[in-house]
Amino acid sequence: MLRQKIAHRGPRYDRGIRQTFFQSFKKRFASLIASERGNVAMVFGLSIIPLVAIAGAAVDYSRAAATKSRLQTACDAGALAGMRARMRPGADYTAAAQAYFKQNVPAELQNEVPNVTLTPDGLGLTLSVNKNVPTTTLALVNVNSIDVSVTCTATYGTLMPMEVAFVLDYSGSMTGNTGNGQQKWEAMRDATQQLIHQLTANGSFTDVAISLVPFSRYVRASLPAQYVRNGTGGIVTDCFTDRDYPFNISDSTPDASDASKWPLYTVNDDHSNRDAYCNEMANNNLDVLPLTNDYTLVADTLQSFAPANWTNIQLGIAFGWHVLSDNEPFTEGTSYNNPDRPKVMIILSDGRHNQKGKGPGGIYTVSQGETNIETLCTNIKDKGVTVFTIAYDIQDEATRTRLRQCSSAPNSADNHPYYFEPYNGEELFSVFAGIGYQLNPDSLHVSR
Repeated sequence: MLRQKIAHRGPRYDRGIRQTFFQSFKKRFASLIASERGNVAMVFGLSIIPLVAIAGAAVDYSRAAATKSRLQTACDAGALAGMRARMRPGADYTAAAQAYFKQNVPAELQNEVPNVTLTPDGLGLTLSVNKNVPTTTLALVNVNSIDVSVTCTATYGTLMPMEVAFVLDYSGSMTGNTGNGQQKWEAMRDATQQLIHQLTANGSFTDVAISLVPFSRYVRASLPAQYVRNGTGGIVTDCFTDRDYPFNISDSTPDASDASKWPLYTVNDDHSNRDAYCNEMANNNLDVLPLTNDYTLVADTLQSFAPANWTNIQLGIAFGWHVLSDNEPFTEGTSYNNPDRPKVMIILSDGRHNQKGKGPGGIYTVSQGETNIETLCTNIKDKGVTVFTIAYDIQDEATRTRLRQCSSAPNSADNHPYYFEPYNGEELFSVFAGIGYQLNPDSLHVSR
């Protein structure tokens, strides 16, 4: 009946029913949409913070990466400085490493310099640096800092086997002050020891032979008696003057003639009287040390030296050549011109040559001694020996020029990489360090 009644009401009634239904549905859907919009807003509001943090993380990580790069540069500088300081006897390598590190830290970190940890070993020095870099955007998600760590190790690289003769002025003028609280001879001693450390990786590289040739008025050495004029016994340890010309400008082994042998020290030109200056040299332990790789012996010998009397540069150079030569009386040197084992002479003087030298025709004058220096240097370089010369606080222009010309080429007035003019102890240390890097350009490098 109901169905009949409805059907009886006709098509107009059906359209009204449908309209009512659709209006009701529209209202309910609009209400639902409004409700969903609120939920989405709430969800979006909750998620915006991590989204912003993630988007801004690139900024924080970029800042951290830049800080790490700058710290790495500072680390490298500190490690190299620390290694150089380790070569200097008595130097505080930890303080040196930290000081250079701080100098190279970026300006924005100067007020909060990171902690530096140093780990030394026989062949290197490792620096480890840690720094917490504060964040900005990531702090919104409780990431307040990014940990940045860098490590660098300064180590010895390629070291060259070689033979090195240190021809060192121990005349009385070396007691002068260097300006840094040391006497000149003390700065020379310490700079020499620094260079030996540098060439031998603190004594761990044993293929470097070292000789010490201290000179003052004479040179005191131990020579076989057969090579000493009027020598007796097996070995003669005494002070010597130069041989007769032309033996005094060569590295030849003495033969049977007296002219070729070394005479003992004398005070008169006719060599008839002995003097007391040699006793002073003996008391100050100024004895030649032939080539050796016993670096403890070298260090102890160097520490025992002290200045005495006058300046005989010519005789010091002559004995320096003999200890490097493969000719007797010294037998420790290898053959010349061996590229795998170069020979090096380092000559240091703080004053003008003031002792007589023998020349042709019986000449025996100070001027001839200066000429002999020039000839000796030429002959030594002709044998392939690399010669470094150091005019240490020398005021005399002629002596400076002579020493410069003695050095290996190039040695012009404006280009002389093997000749130096330090005027104080600090400059002298730099000179010796520079010589070390010339001899071993790859001696130090940084690894990470």
